[in-house]
Amino acid sequence: MSRGMSIVALVAAASAIGCSLRPADDLIDRRVTQATPAPALVPPPPAVPGPLATRTEAQESFDSARATLVRGDYDESARHLTEAAAFMRSHAAQAEIGAIAALQGSAKELEMLVERLERGEPLTTRMLDRVVANANRAEGQHHLTRAAAVIEDRDYGAAGEELLMAVDHLERSALDLRRPNDAEADAALADARALGQSMVRGGVPTRDDARHVTRQLEGELRRLCAIIDVEARACAVEVAR
Repeated sequence: MSRGMSIVALVAAASAIGCSLRPADDLIDRRVTQATPAPALVPPPPAVPGPLATRTEAQESFDSARATLVRGDYDESARHLTEAAAFMRSHAAQAEIGAIAALQGSAKELEMLVERLERGEPLTTRMLDRVVANANRAEGQHHLTRAAAVIEDRDYGAAGEELLMAVDHLERSALDLRRPNDAEADAALADARALGQSMVRGGVPTRDDARHVTRQLEGELRRLCAIIDVEARACAVEVAR
């Protein structure tokens, strides 16, 4: 296999209040009876943190891998890429079925970069940027599928947070590919961000609004995939020279 080929391979708990009518004899009974003590107040359960509050990312590993690659510290760059690959595999294990393959594929690409560095083969920043772009694209797909799942469960606050994270990763992917500006993509991301913010504030989306935004983001995923594929071929040619 050529060197170029080796780089081309995402309760509320309800309380019942009882109401009973005392017999008529009790109503005219003048005897003083001891009042029943009020039940002790039970504090509500602590709020469960949403997806944004518990968010973890591989972006720091990506940034560190690139910085150390530029400095020529290939062992350190490989270490950061190994961490990123492990992160992507951990997300694949938690993902909805529509994102598992994308996340696993991204992890495999990151591991292939590590192998290149360990063999002493050249790795350019363009090659790394393409693989990171694909990782962010896979993460965007991951959060979009989670948003769709929790919308079905009517957990609209969590769905809004997942949608905002999907937009974030898709924007990063475009930046990694040096393609940040696209009129159609900008409109799709703006619509998704607005819907996500509305749901986080307590809004309930219509089924049509949710479908519209989902389809727009699926279109942006396809656009990014096409650009990533073109970059893969360009990187293969670059390494083969």
